[in-house]
Amino acid sequence: MRFILGILISVLLGFPISAHASVDPTGTWKIELASPDGSTRKREATFTKEEDSIKGSLYNPDRDRTVPLVVVTDESDNQIRFTFSWQESSIAYAGKIEGNSMSGSANFNINGQQFDTTFSATREAKTSSLAGTWESKLESNGRARTGTITITLGNDGALSAKLSSQRGTSELQDIKLENGVVTFVKPGSDRANVLHNYRGLLDGDDIKGEMIMNGSPDGQEGFSWTATKVD
Repeated sequence: MRFILGILISVLLGFPISAHASVDPTGTWKIELASPDGSTRKREATFTKEEDSIKGSLYNPDRDRTVPLVVVTDESDNQIRFTFSWQESSIAYAGKIEGNSMSGSANFNINGQQFDTTFSATREAKTSSLAGTWESKLESNGRARTGTITITLGNDGALSAKLSSQRGTSELQDIKLENGVVTFVKPGSDRANVLHNYRGLLDGDDIKGEMIMNGSPDGQEGFSWTATKVD
């Protein structure tokens, strides 16, 4: 979130929480904050677990500044609160986590003047989270095709994958995870010069998106594509 009040600086320690809390906020979150002037401000929050505590920091790209956060989670309803303050001013966020999404409100208390706004955030998925077995499904015009995608993470950090279905097993190419979006290409084996281009949004153990066939006789043919991680 880019909010105009970039003067706030805090020196706060992480707040200890129960190690058994069901909500897991760890990771990097891309935050968008609704500003009172109608614009959207961006911030980046990072949470890490250290023994029985959650530590947090908030990065302001406008000021190229990172400040520490006080973090509290509530295991009863997947709530998280994180706050930073400076002298007589503070900003307190309260959000609910659902998978890799978070939404909630932010309270500004600036030199005694208060106002509230809303924010949303998306957790940045790690490449390693793709490794495993995924059940894949393509749907178009009432037709459904199922298969199994197996993704492996090499020691060098590179991803390799294969797709197995009733039509056989194919190696997948150009596997990427960028800004929460998974993409890869399956070369066509049944028709020359046909590429199956997969693209989907990763949300925990689910991917939802589409597969576009380039080079087909009709130019492009699209399928709805979903995948669920099973191992």
